[in-house]
Order: sequence, then C-alpha cells, then structure tokens
Amino acid sequence: MSRTARYLSSIACAPVLPIVAIAAALLVSSPPLLHAAAADNNVEWDGLFSDQSANFMTPTEPSASDNITVRLRAFRNDLTAAAVRYWDGAERFVSMTKTSTDTVYDYYSGVIPAHSETIWYRFRITDGSKSAWYNPLGPSDAEPSSRDFQIIPGLSTPDWLKNGVIYQIFVDRFFDGDSGNNVGANEYSLGVHWDGDHQGDPARAYTHSSWSHQPDNALKHLANAGTDPGAPQDEGLGRMTYAANVDFFGGDLAGVAAKLDYLQDLGVTVLYLNPIFASPSNHKYDTMDFRIVDPHFGGNAALHDLIDAAHGRGMKVVIDGVFNHTGHWHRWLNRRDGDEALATGDYAPYAEDGAFQAVETGQFSVSSDGVAASTVNAAVDRYTFRDMETYTAACQSPLPKNGVIEADEYFSWWGFSSLPKINYDADSNGDGMEELRYWLYGGPNGIGNLGESASGTVIAGSIAEEVGTTKPIARLWIEDFGVDGWRLDVPNDAGGRSAGYPTSNDHAIWKGFRKAVRNARLDTYIFGELWTESDVAPYLDNGDEFDAVMNYHGFADPVSLWVNGQNTAAEKTTTDLGQADIMTVDQLDSWLSGTRASFAGPIVYAMDNLLDSHDSPRFLRRTKAHKILKGWKEGSCGFYSNPDFYDGSGEDVWKLKLALFLQMSYVGAPSLFYGDEVGLSGADDPSCRQPFNWNYGQQSWRVELRDLVKKLIAARKQYSALRTGSMMTLYRHNDNQIYAFGRWDSGARITVVLNNSSYAQDVSVPVWKLAIPDGNNVLEDALTGARLTVASGHATVHVDGHFGALLVNR
Repeated sequence: MSRTARYLSSIACAPVLPIVAIAAALLVSSPPLLHAAAADNNVEWDGLFSDQSANFMTPTEPSASDNITVRLRAFRNDLTAAAVRYWDGAERFVSMTKTSTDTVYDYYSGVIPAHSETIWYRFRITDGSKSAWYNPLGPSDAEPSSRDFQIIPGLSTPDWLKNGVIYQIFVDRFFDGDSGNNVGANEYSLGVHWDGDHQGDPARAYTHSSWSHQPDNALKHLANAGTDPGAPQDEGLGRMTYAANVDFFGGDLAGVAAKLDYLQDLGVTVLYLNPIFASPSNHKYDTMDFRIVDPHFGGNAALHDLIDAAHGRGMKVVIDGVFNHTGHWHRWLNRRDGDEALATGDYAPYAEDGAFQAVETGQFSVSSDGVAASTVNAAVDRYTFRDMETYTAACQSPLPKNGVIEADEYFSWWGFSSLPKINYDADSNGDGMEELRYWLYGGPNGIGNLGESASGTVIAGSIAEEVGTTKPIARLWIEDFGVDGWRLDVPNDAGGRSAGYPTSNDHAIWKGFRKAVRNARLDTYIFGELWTESDVAPYLDNGDEFDAVMNYHGFADPVSLWVNGQNTAAEKTTTDLGQADIMTVDQLDSWLSGTRASFAGPIVYAMDNLLDSHDSPRFLRRTKAHKILKGWKEGSCGFYSNPDFYDGSGEDVWKLKLALFLQMSYVGAPSLFYGDEVGLSGADDPSCRQPFNWNYGQQSWRVELRDLVKKLIAARKQYSALRTGSMMTLYRHNDNQIYAFGRWDSGARITVVLNNSSYAQDVSVPVWKLAIPDGNNVLEDALTGARLTVASGHATVHVDGHFGALLVNR
C-alpha cells in the first residue's frame, strides 16, 4: 500500500486529523530545569522537535546527488542515543551525533546518503532502556506506520513564491484603466433569460454605469435598469433575470497596472489573475481562444505592459489556465444557434463550421460505444458527442434522444453547456493522445512542438496551422510574455472518455504540463484548484505535477471553521462535523499539523494559503455564522429569495483581523482576494465578485483593516522566520480559545499568540520552548513595539478579543 493510501485509510476520511498522544505534552508549561537528566529511562517528549526547514534539514531541496543532513532537537542531556530510520526501498538506519547545544536543547545530526528516488524518514530516540519515535505528527511510543518526513530528490518550488504575498484579482471587477475598451450596450448576446416576463429573450451584454452596483444575479433588485442601456428589466427579488454572466464593470489589465503603486505599498509581491483569455463572459472560464488576451482587457499588448511594469517592481504575475474545457464559442466547437447569432465583432461565433455544425449536419460516425467521430471535422474528436439519453446534469435539461446523436449532446463541465469538456483521449485519426496534449504541453517529454511527435515526425491532423503557433500553450505565455506561473482550474476533472463518458484524474496530462513549464523556465509556479484532501494528495505526493494547491483543505477550511464555525464554501458548519459551534483549539492544531505533515517541505512552504476566493463567500461575510450565503437552491435550477445574500449586517471585522494574523504568520504563502484588505464583502458568486469601489476611495474602506494588513505583511517581509522558518505549537487552551505557536530561524524567534474569544485576555506563553531566556525586554511586539519581560520561561501578553500578537526575539 502506498504512503498516501496508508494515510487515507488510517484517518478514515475524518474531517479533523489526529495527532498521536501529544495534546497533554504541548500544554506542559514547566521550565526546562525540571526535566530529567540522561539515562533515567524516560524520553522527554516535550523537548523533541524536527521539521524540513533549513533549521533541521540541509539542503532543503536536494538533488539526486546531494547527501542530506537531518537534525533532531531534544532536551539537554536527555538522550543516550538517536538514529534516523529511512526507507529507500529497504529499511536503513543512520546513527546521529550530538553536534550543538544551547541553554535548553541538544541538537543531533545524521546524514542520509544521496538517492535518486523518494526517501521517507523518521527518528528513533533512546534514553537508557526507553525508546520513542518522532515523525511529522510528533512523538509516539510505538513506531508509526505512515506519515513520515518525505524527501523527493530534484523537487524544488520557487523561492519568490515561498517568500511572497499573493493578491488574486478578478480583472473585470478591479479597476477600469481604459474605458475605451469597455463592452458596449447590446454589443452581443449570450444565452437567454431563464425566468420571468423575459424568459427566452436574449441576455445582452452591457457595462454597468456605476461601480457601486452589485453584479447581476438571481436575487438582485435591478434598480439601475433603464439607466444602463441593455440592462434587463427588474423582475423582482427572487426571479432569474440575467443568466449569462454578461454584465461588466470595465476592469482591465491597464487598470491592474494603474494600481501597482497601491499593491506595492500594501506589500503584494505576486499577482494572480483570474482568466484573461478571449471570452464572451465576465468570468472568462469559457475561453474562445487560448492565444489571445481578451480585447476588453486590452489584448496581448496590455498583458505585455502589465508584466513589464510588475517585473520592474520585483513583482511576479501568475495567470489562470482553464484546460479541462473550452467555451462553447471556441472555434473547435463553435456552437452558434438562436439569439446567440446576434453577436458581432470580436465576440461573434466563428464563421467557419466547428464540431457542433459537423454533428448537427450528420457528418460523423458512431463507434460501438455510441461515441461520435468525424473525418470531415477533426474537432469532433476534441469533445465527446454521444447519445445522452441516460445522462442528465444539474441545470441541464434531460436529453432523451432515443439513440440519435444531435448537436447539443456533448459532455460539459458539471452540465454547463457553455463549458464543453475537452477530450484528451484517442481520436479517430489514429493520433492516440498526442494531438491535444501537444497543443497543451508538447508531448510526454514536455519539449515537443505542435505538429511534431516525440520522434520529430509530423502528426496527422496536426492543429499547429489552425492555432497559428508551434509553441504549446503551457510554454507560449511563459516564453513570449514572461508569465511567471499557472493556476490550473479544476485539474482533477481533466481527462478523456471511457465508453463515451468523461473520465478524469488523468495525471499524465499534468506530468507533461509540468515538464513543459519547467523547461520554459525553472522558477515558474504551478498550483491547482483542489478542494478536498482526497483530491489534493495524488497531485502532490510525487512532486512531478504541481508545486502546491489553493490550500482550501489545509488552511482555509480549518481557519474558517475555527473562527466562523463554517467552512470556506459556507456549505458545512462545525455542527455538521459533529463538533461544537466552532472548532476547539486542539482540533484546529490537529488539522493544521496533520495537513503540514502530509507533504514534502518544498510543497508545504509553497502552499497558496487563502481565506476566500472568487468561488466562495468572502471571509468577512462568513463571520455571520450559520447563515446560508447562497442565493440559489441546492440541487435545483430553481431560485428563491434569500434575504441574507446581500445583507452585510452583523459582520465582525475583528474575526477577519484574527484570521489575517494567522494567515500572515503561517507556513506557506498568504493569498489575499482583491479587497479583503479593506473589508470588501459578499456572499457566494457573484456577490463575492463585486467591484472594488475605487470611486469612494477610503471613505468606503475599513482603513484600520488595511493598516493592519500592511503591518502584518511588513513583519512577514522583515522576518524570514515567518516565511521559511520552523513552526511548532507552544500553547493551546480550548476554553479560552487561545492558540500560540513559534516560528524561528537563525535570525529571529517569533511567538504568535491568537485569541479567538470575544474578550481581551492576558496570556502566559511558555517561550522557553523556543529557547528564549529570562530577562527584561527580550521580546518585542512586531506591531506596537512594546517590550516584554520573560520570567520563569514565560512571557505574558495582553491580547484583544479576536486579535493576535507577534512577539519577536532577535
């Protein structure tokens, strides 16, 4: 059984991960002088520590030719022996030697020989006749069977990311830098109204007249109807008035460039842009052409300008890759029917026929499993057409065609017909999997060009000519535009078809994609949108697909459950998980520690630690605990009125402040969603995507919140311990909801204290665990400059309710 399989079976899908028998030990607050000396046959668990930071492992990103030195900490004079037990296909042991000592601890070192394959290791610790074991979950009496430290030779993640602060931008809603490229009234139509007096009428694109408007959705009072040309008429709260995501605010890449001063002042170092490629929608996950930046965003030239300006400030730019599906107006499918034919200009469906027309006119054959293929239009093979009599997806009408394939019968992402799913499997031309995989990443070795097989021969049916470039998409934007990385949308859904039905989790796609991206430039960043633990592990375990993921499971969910009592998507509460209204501190620490223990160090330090995103209610809105934050009814295409959807009353900005303290001091890269720093709120999509209202400037902002974010980011930048240092739990108190942990490296030892209660508390933290000595003024609050005294190994700090403190010892 693989390491991942053993781990998943051991936790049996539990929502909170167990840590073996260390809860009591971490609450011990006695100074180290009380601990036993050597050879008393008792290993003092509270002194044991190791991780994969530079404090305890060098090099942290070893190659196949590097010997690896690993270290272990224990109380002074406590151990009689220590050894590294590692596995490289066979069990091996390396003796450890005491190499240094400080006022509290001894440090032991051992060398694991260079190896080209993955290595797992744990420590065996001995005091006389007593032995214990230590792995990422902590100490245990019995030898653990899984969850060891993992070394993947050759695995590296970008240092600029590990040391960075990410800022996610939904471009249309951020800032209008060039009003000349805005969507015009009635410029095109896409889809139809779903309900009300205008049911069946075309949904026509338009740009809002004011950035104070809310985005159009099912529950919006369209008070601006009549002032915005082309806006639908108000049909009343609870009616679906606008179906096609074609209301715009005018944000563009020139607008992002215009706000680089603001972002740099905030402390941002990495821009993550939601999709920017040509698309008729405001979200742009329905791509028409993966080689063209949307003209309403300024086109390819605007991206060049933005990247040049960002790089000139030392900032990086990461873009969204949507390769599980195209838009239904993509040239390959080119679905055009009904009122959508009203579209003109850049957003008209292509004049030449696509797969849709080939199937619609009967230019296809059907294989034994009912799958359509065509020798007339090769693009038919790039999607999956078949009799869908037994297939019905949410919000898509049943399609009982009695065995006759018609043009609307193609598989799409979650049944959204505007998002037809790409088929990466074998096609009728005999090209195997190569054609679309070469289009995306250049073949299995990640270096081929379109129109070439691995042996250099031309593939029949090559798409190089039709897409107008020989460079695969994965490399094109890195090599020709200077993009610094990819965020990959729903990567676990990408795949092909089996017996006519879509399959997913095709890891060969992302292995090839990684090779192509890293061949284009070594320090690129690749992270995926994966929400659950079972989804995440297969993409990170071997280090040959993603650098990291959007850390919903390992960070966003447990933090929101602890602070707000509900998860990131506001779909589960702690009550659903069989817990109290909010998670206990023990449960939070167990979840965080358990997920950190799941992956190799370079991955853990590269995680995208978000609080919210374009796919979730804002964190601030979730501070209204146990409120349904969706405007639509689960499991149905019907809509109903939810008064909480636009009601921001009762939000608690202090809870957001607490979450920001944890986000900015935790292991991994903090990721802000645009406007988080000024208290931009909102429920589920599209409310979470409302515009950043620059018109009001600081009058509408929570200025004190932005000031806090700036200070927290500044502290993170000043102290590398908060970025790449070690992390260990120092103190937990469930009743008082106090959580304290240490971050440290050779430059500083920092105590992070978090108070999740609603009232101020004086908290005594055992800082002796960080080997911080007694004395006056040895700790300084990084935000206020206040100096603290350490006495009997403890520091006492006053922490406001739903707030925190960063205490620095240099």
